[in-house]
Order: sequence, then C-alpha cells, then structure tokens
Amino acid sequence: MKYDVAVIGGGPGGYVAAIRAGKLGLKTVLFEKDQLGGTCLNRGCIPTKALLKSAHLYWEAGHAKEYGIHAAMEPFDFSQAMHRKDEIVSQLRIGVKGLLRNSGVEVVHREAKLIDAHRIEADGTIWETENVILASGSKAVLPKGISDTAMTSDDFWSLAELPNSVVIVGGGVIGVEFAEMLSGAGCKVTILELAERLVAAADPDISEILFDLLEKKGVEIHLQARVTDCLPGEVRFETKEGASSLKCDSVLVSVGRAPYLSTESLEKLGIRCDRGKIRVNERMETSLPHVYAIGDLVAGPMLAHKASAEGLTAVQSIAGGNQMMRYDRIPQCIYTQPEAAWVGMSAQEAEQCEQADIFTYPIGHNGKSMADGEKTGFIRLISNRDTGEILGAQLVCSHASDMIGEILAAMQAEACIEDLADLISPHPTLCEGIMEAAAGICGRGIHTI
Repeated sequence: MKYDVAVIGGGPGGYVAAIRAGKLGLKTVLFEKDQLGGTCLNRGCIPTKALLKSAHLYWEAGHAKEYGIHAAMEPFDFSQAMHRKDEIVSQLRIGVKGLLRNSGVEVVHREAKLIDAHRIEADGTIWETENVILASGSKAVLPKGISDTAMTSDDFWSLAELPNSVVIVGGGVIGVEFAEMLSGAGCKVTILELAERLVAAADPDISEILFDLLEKKGVEIHLQARVTDCLPGEVRFETKEGASSLKCDSVLVSVGRAPYLSTESLEKLGIRCDRGKIRVNERMETSLPHVYAIGDLVAGPMLAHKASAEGLTAVQSIAGGNQMMRYDRIPQCIYTQPEAAWVGMSAQEAEQCEQADIFTYPIGHNGKSMADGEKTGFIRLISNRDTGEILGAQLVCSHASDMIGEILAAMQAEACIEDLADLISPHPTLCEGIMEAAAGICGRGIHTI
C-alpha cells in the first residue's frame, strides 16, 4: 500500500503534521516506537507543568500568613502529585490517539528507518510513500564522565520518592524549572551552571530576576562552575574560588538534548546535515526531494510549538501551499513564579539597533500585580521608531506565558505599537501593563514616570 505522507515520530511536531495531512485528505501513516505525544507530553512540557502546579500550591500554602491564611503544613505528597500528573498525561495521550483516528491517520507502533525518499522500513516491512516527514525528536544528553547514577530530565519521572537534596547540573530553562519545582516541594536544591548567568538565551535582566527568585526559595546557585566528577551521592566542581564538592541524594543533569538521528546515514541518502542537525529551508524541505524534517532534528530552539508549526508548514508544502516558517515569531517561556516569556528582538539586540524604541513597564506599578503580592518583574516592548512595527517583547510576571500571546497576535496581524497603546484593557489586570508599555514608547504613558 502506498501513502501520500509518512511521518516518523509521534511527538508534537509529528502527530500535528499527521493530523493536518489526514484532514487535507492525504493518505497518511505515522510511525511511533514509544508513546504518542513524544517527550513533550510524556516526559517534558506537560509533566513538568503538572508538578510545578503542585509545588507552587504547596509553596504558597506555606507562605500565606500575610494573606490571613495560617496552614499546618504536612510533608509534600510526591506520590499523589505524580499520580495527578499521570492522569493528565494519560488523558491527553488518549486525546491525541482519538484525533489521529478521526483524521484517518494510520498509526504504526514500530521503530521506523528511512530507506530512501519513498521507502520506510519498520520491523522488516517496507512501506511506500510519496513524501516523508522526519520528526523523531531528541533525547537528553548525559556527558561523558558523569556517573550512571545521575538522572536526566527524562529519567526523573521514574522516581518513586522525592529526594531530600538534588544537585542540578545545568541552569538553562529545564534546569531552572526543575529547581523551581523541587525547591517548592521542599527539596534542598543546588544548581551548577557553567555559564556566567542562568538561562543564557534570555536577556540578562531576566536571568538576574530568575537568580534572585530561586535564591529566595532556598536554591543554592554556583555560576561559572565546571563539574569535574560526578559520583553516587557527591558532585565535585571548580569555580573561580577553587575546587569544591557537594553531597546530595540525587544528581539531575540538564545540559541539553541531542536529536535522534544518524548524520552519517542521512548524508549517504543525500540529506545534508549541519552541526548535527538536518539542514532545511523555510518550507522544511531537506536536500533530498520529497523528504522534510521538523522539530528537534533541525536548527532552532527545541520547543514543542516550534515543532508543531514546522509540521504544519511541511504539510502545507506537500499539499502545494506556499507557507513558510517565521522564526522571529516563536515565543519562549519559563514556568517559574513569576513566569518569564519573550519573543522577537531581545533588549540586547535593541540596544544595538538605531531604529529601535524600547520601554520597560515595572510590574510593581500594576494594581493587580500588587494585589496578588507580586512586585518583581516587568513588561517590555520594542518597536521600530520609523514604522511602529512591533519587533519584540519580554515579560516577567504571572501568566507571562499566556500574555505573550496578545503581543504575538498583534505582531501576526501587523499591528503597530500605537494600536497596542490604544487598547482598552480591563482593570485591574496584568494585561494593562502591555498597554502601558506601548503607551510609554509612544510618549503617552499614564502610570509611568
């Protein structure tokens, strides 16, 4: 049997691509060797957010006296929190299965291998297809020299008990979110980060706020720390001050992820790779006609929503459309408390751009934020001085991951900064800060100095 589209990988890029292809009437088969939903649904985005919710509630309950709430705290029920997480993941996984079935997509739970542009081998069977979308995702990296007893963010979900103390090697987005989650649940957490600041992908002032909020929650942070040895129950490292070591129950390594691919095998098929990833154009086409690649297999941030957008773009290309990826409009978020989110031009880039106007509205000036007891953070907008085009935004506040969508919608609709300044936002809300920041750029700010 010959298919119009064969997708290898059932993560947020692959299954979204398969559903869209099916809905367009293309005969589609999806290969997934593990669970539908990929890392995001089973071991990443969703599980961490579920456990972060539990940890945040636990933290708030223990620090609610100023709100008139006096709670007698019991130890964090890790087992119950994990049970809730499992139920959420299971429900969403069932939902994905149903969406694929209703879209007419055939799902094959086998490991698949690309033979050429029109053939896939799975468990000894050859499947023929007109087009292939490679979406096999990535795996957590465990560097050489790290003890086998250390765990990655993928391994964490097999824990039966919450450790009393954890050393997190790596202070990127994943490391920071795990530090937030574990410390909120009452665990002693230490971060060892090789770089000069946490979350190097963010602007420096965002990194500084994240550093301060984690320290206030009892997280010990060592920057410019190079791990020299990782043993069961002990991590040795070096900083500018010299060599040191830490005793701990568990070590969680969060230094990045690597794509599931063999560049050597792909190159032999005529698929060009660059720096360990597949090279594609803006239509997600590889150098081998009829073969597309998306998600963690290609350059750019390893984000579920990026993979989904790339999957939709690939299917549109297959169907004869002219859709192209816009990598300048991919938001990034950190689910700490408060959250952080950003999109487009950074503040650092804006400082080097003569045409860029920038305004930062302190979230502590916002009535809703004050009522919620959150005084740290900001909403910052960047626009083109000549055209009013919205070039970028950075937010540090509650619900930043949701609020960035309002700015994205304006960017997508090609609204100008004046349009955001003219918004009538409900009061009191955090969204008023977007209007205030835009009005500040336009010289019309009210609740700003």
